[in-house]
Amino acid sequence: VHGNQQQLQIIKMSYKAQAFPVRCKIMNRKLKRPLNRDYIVASEIIAKEETKQIAKERKHQEIREHRKIAFFGSPEEHKIEKNKLSNEAKIQLHLKEQKRLAERKQEIQDAHMMLEHSTKLEEKKKEVERKRKEFISETQEVNRKIISQKRIAQIQMRTTETYKAVSYTHLRAHETREDLVCRLLLEKKK
Repeated sequence: VHGNQQQLQIIKMSYKAQAFPVRCKIMNRKLKRPLNRDYIVASEIIAKEETKQIAKERKHQEIREHRKIAFFGSPEEHKIEKNKLSNEAKIQLHLKEQKRLAERKQEIQDAHMMLEHSTKLEEKKKEVERKRKEFISETQEVNRKIISQKRIAQIQMRTTETYKAVSYTHLRAHETREDLVCRLLLEKKK
């Protein structure tokens, strides 16, 4: 048993010797984030907890005093405590009412802002729609002008072609059967 303990100590020492450089590297390694930030956050948390604890203790002390006066106090002390509590209640109600009014005022302001925003959006939509309609009417007008100019050009081309002078021989050369019948009938009437 004694030999086993020596072997265990030797193994532990060799393990410590092997692990020592690794531990040194870990200890000397640069930190990824600064410690002071965590310290500030921790100190803020501690301060908040302390203020909560102080407020809790103060409230407990007030409750103890109230109970003491309620059970063992004189009628004058009862009256004073009653007035004190009613004043505190009035203050709390007043603060609650002010908070409610402030919230209502904020809701009204938000509603006005939303209404203004929606009216602006509607005006923008109407303006965009008006511009789109103007653009469509302008393009339709331009298209009508182009089409009318094309029709005028086609009519002018047809009129110049129909009144173009050709010779009698040219007409006879392109005469069809129907044209021949018509010509013969016309000559017969003369």
